[in-house]
Amino acid sequence: SRLIPSATLLNSTLGRLYFVPGMYCDTSKVNFTIATNGSVSTCLWLSDILATYNDSLYNCQDLGAHLFTIKVPEKLNILLNSVKTFNVEYWIGLNDRDQEGVFRWVDDGSVWTNNFPLFAPMIIAYRNNYVL
Repeated sequence: SRLIPSATLLNSTLGRLYFVPGMYCDTSKVNFTIATNGSVSTCLWLSDILATYNDSLYNCQDLGAHLFTIKVPEKLNILLNSVKTFNVEYWIGLNDRDQEGVFRWVDDGSVWTNNFPLFAPMIIAYRNNYVL
């Protein structure tokens, strides 16, 4: 795999926005970039291709990644800051496919505790077990 330092400019708007010296993302398949809020950093890639939840989930897995998970408020800020200039919908890695009403994160199966709001009013949309 090809690891590039976050300080290297990528050929995307997001790639030029977020850099953390010394951090690395695997960019061998797509232009992942480091996104940071406070002390929290994450590798992030946003696609502009319209896809279903399952297609998005599998596409991420094919890249050795998973849909974005938001277990701390800083990661919510990272996502919102990253997409605020784009008028797009996006999937996050949270669903209740296994048990209705019990939302689990795709990266580790942990249950969403709702200890902080994920979305502002009128932004959350449930589509048959998935959170958009």
